[in-house]
Amino acid sequence: AVVSTQSTGNALEDTAVTNKMQWDNSILFMERILKERIDLTQEDLDQCIGPGWRERWTGWRSRSPLEVQCVAAKNELQKLLLADDQHGKHLENDELTTVRR
Repeated sequence: AVVSTQSTGNALEDTAVTNKMQWDNSILFMERILKERIDLTQEDLDQCIGPGWRERWTGWRSRSPLEVQCVAAKNELQKLLLADDQHGKHLENDELTTVRR
């Protein structure tokens, strides 16, 4: 089976998969890779925005000024993305300006 994590071309080419077992293994592989990417992205986001409410409350921690700015940017991005169900993966210039403010 042809399975690739590169972003160019098809990740799974069904012409190269000859039986159901190869297809199922390819799907499991892609699910595992996507879950790993989601987990890494979540870890990066958590590191950027600092401790959450519970951790700040129980650990007597506070966010740094940079973490406060990251949280504000994340909240603005969430507003933009939730407002449009069909939003693409790139931000327009006016959206970037809004988030930067």
